[in-house]
Amino acid sequence: MCGIAGYYSSEFQLSRQDLSKMSLALEYRGPDFEDFFVKQDNDQNIGLAHRRLSIIDISKLGNQPMYFENLVMVFNGEVYNYVEIREKLLKKGYKFISNSDTEVVIKAFHCYGKEAVNQFIGMFAFAIYDQISQKLYLGRDRFGVKPLFIYRDNNTLCFASELKSLMSIEQLPLGINNKSVNAYLRFGYVPHNESIFKNVSKLKPGSIAELDINNGAITQVDYQYWSLDDAFSIPKRSISLEEAQEELRELLMSSFQYRMVADVNVGVFLSGGYDSSLVAGMLVKESGVSLNTFTIGFDDPRYNEAPAARKVAEYLGTNHEEVICTENDALGIVERLPFIYDEPFADSSAIPTILVSQMASERAKVVLSADGGDEMFGGYSKYEYVQRIFGYVNQIPGFLRSGVGAGLTQMSKSGILKANALSKANKMGDLLSEKDTSKHADILSRYLSDEDLRFLGITEGFYNNRLLDKILREDMSHLDGMRRIDFETYLPDDILCKVDRATMSVSIEGREPFLDHRILELANSFPEEFLINNGSKKFILKELAHQYIPKELLDRPKAGFAVPLDSWLRSPLRSILLDSLDKSFCHTFGFDHGKLQKLLSQFENNKGAYATANKLWSMLMLAMWQNQWQRK
Repeated sequence: MCGIAGYYSSEFQLSRQDLSKMSLALEYRGPDFEDFFVKQDNDQNIGLAHRRLSIIDISKLGNQPMYFENLVMVFNGEVYNYVEIREKLLKKGYKFISNSDTEVVIKAFHCYGKEAVNQFIGMFAFAIYDQISQKLYLGRDRFGVKPLFIYRDNNTLCFASELKSLMSIEQLPLGINNKSVNAYLRFGYVPHNESIFKNVSKLKPGSIAELDINNGAITQVDYQYWSLDDAFSIPKRSISLEEAQEELRELLMSSFQYRMVADVNVGVFLSGGYDSSLVAGMLVKESGVSLNTFTIGFDDPRYNEAPAARKVAEYLGTNHEEVICTENDALGIVERLPFIYDEPFADSSAIPTILVSQMASERAKVVLSADGGDEMFGGYSKYEYVQRIFGYVNQIPGFLRSGVGAGLTQMSKSGILKANALSKANKMGDLLSEKDTSKHADILSRYLSDEDLRFLGITEGFYNNRLLDKILREDMSHLDGMRRIDFETYLPDDILCKVDRATMSVSIEGREPFLDHRILELANSFPEEFLINNGSKKFILKELAHQYIPKELLDRPKAGFAVPLDSWLRSPLRSILLDSLDKSFCHTFGFDHGKLQKLLSQFENNKGAYATANKLWSMLMLAMWQNQWQRK
């Protein structure tokens, strides 16, 4: 696990000093070692920087940049099946001087070219430079676990693991992308095909960008080596639940064991829910490992899952540690959020994720985080909600359904409902008025709707995510369609971003044992009732988990990783909220200050208005990001 950065240009705009600044911004991603490759002459103008967090082969033989014949590479992440790939390369005559996966990656690329990535099981972002062809290859793992930001203009390219590395170069013209601001206000994150700045985007997961300087200009060819379209085109099989469970057990065990490979201590984030409990349960009972587990709790009992996690840990006999997040803890973390997440980021569960990462860093250098289980196996309430509601609604004539939807929407505009009821009525009205899965996903995922923005004074520039319309097939069920959209958007841009920045901020590596492409392809081959069965979400995963941990320890309402945001915004964070959402903020982003004050007043007068708290939180994070990063 590391941080990488670099530039590739036909001009001498950037220097080793600039590269050093880019690397310094990533210091906490790799505090163990730093080095550079720079070549600037009439033909080749390139710089690569690497910050190392030593995980596999912690000797100096694993340091980077790594060289092999004509190739130079900087690599962030892990390829878990590197031992098997190395065996293939040994048979082809390659020799190895280290036990690192990095050496396997560069020699696999030398042997197979771009096609090498098809063999990789892992999480990664890399830059490989061919000094003979003068081509630069940038690659990212299938699900987008590891980040890679790219700045492009006509003749200069810069890339880095985090946006703050690019922001360290003052001569880069990083203007605000208003389209991205509107996307952020809708979703709480900036989609990966954009960034908060113009001329900057994130490399698409599952892809390689091949760049070549030709007559002073950079040409780019994008290569998609793995596609969610293909993964969601796998035919459903006729298979018994018992057979499916056994196939799933074998594949999960393979994935979980791969992610235990390290030359340092490994632990597990344990929430007490099904996903993390299954990871811990299978590793303890199948592998017999002595496992460190870590849990975050809250002093607000509405959100505290620590007791449930403790019971699971006691049953499994893990070395368990927990920390309770107080209001004062939250305040300390909130002030750091704009630095850690260097784009506006509104997922408030980043706060406990950072706190549990801090605790884990004292005992482990690698932690397993069970993200992706809900997307894999249909665990979100919105999946079951849409599936159930539209099972009934589709039997209602279209004209009547539209009328009911319009009525609910009108009620939400009338002001006769309380805040939470208003939000629910607005969403239900919009859902009933739409038929497309992409629209349903948009409605159920948004922080602020177009109607919210109009109320606050925004009259134009509303975000239209045409990407969602392109990725769905007509024959897709609501469940597969919603899952497909989340794999494309919410998972890489919110969940994985959250965990990557939180863990790396304290110099530990977060691994995702459910995010193995083999698991997704298997899950997509199962009959849909194995995912949601008579309202039971993640049905097959739960049935499997009960074989490792008693049902009574796991079977409770899903809590997610929510935080008591409404009470925090009324007490310890109130002054920050009021100070940040001032007239200057409203002027910068086009909000009507009077309308925003009205929204604040509504929130303070309605203690149950959690939906309003989310809206205010997203604007607070935008304001704090602006104060931290926007160039004057």
